[in-house]
Amino acid sequence: MLAICILVLSVPSGASAVTKNYTGLVISDEQHEHLVKLGYTEDEIQFMKKEEFEASLAIDGEVISSKTKYYKTTLANGNFQDIEINPLEYSQNKNAIMPHSDGIKTDSYKKITTSIIAVQGIYRYKVSIEWSKFPSVRSNDIIGIGIDNSIVSLITKTNYFQQNYCVTGSIYSSNNENYVKYGTEGVGTVFPLKSGNLKKLSSYFYFSVEKKIECFTESLWRLCSRK
Repeated sequence: MLAICILVLSVPSGASAVTKNYTGLVISDEQHEHLVKLGYTEDEIQFMKKEEFEASLAIDGEVISSKTKYYKTTLANGNFQDIEINPLEYSQNKNAIMPHSDGIKTDSYKKITTSIIAVQGIYRYKVSIEWSKFPSVRSNDIIGIGIDNSIVSLITKTNYFQQNYCVTGSIYSSNNENYVKYGTEGVGTVFPLKSGNLKKLSSYFYFSVEKKIECFTESLWRLCSRK
């Protein structure tokens, strides 16, 4: 689906504000707040498709834990290294692609947010990645979330992935180019990073679990106590 990378706002007389997102969905203030409570970022709401939008409105949830970290990924002589950075350094490196040459150091920057969302008696584990400076070398990327199977059990077929990107003058969002791998200690997905000259690049992945014990700590996926 192609659309212009501009949000269209419409505020009818006597009505609450509504927003038309990139995929053409009309989202009211109340619906927007509902999606935020389910752990969706602003970027994810703007790229959301009809099927996920309607499914999300049918459930209630609350973010019970969330943590955001910022990383600089350095590529030098074919080797990658992730370095944790502060939000200021991340924000100062926006919407750029560094040219790549073998043997020359290049950097890319990303924000990673991990969350647990309580959803009607179960828990959704979610990770969101947003790039500020895009990687110059792009092939397959991996998103994964670890779990402690002494605390929770995985609910199969609850995983969802979507990669969002904006190219010159248009946008496209896709959730079908990924391969999900289930393991005893977590779930991950492999997907091809969008190539080309981009203005925006992000992705998110989530799945649901059931808890085996009666409490969670604020630290994600840590054992607190058994009942």
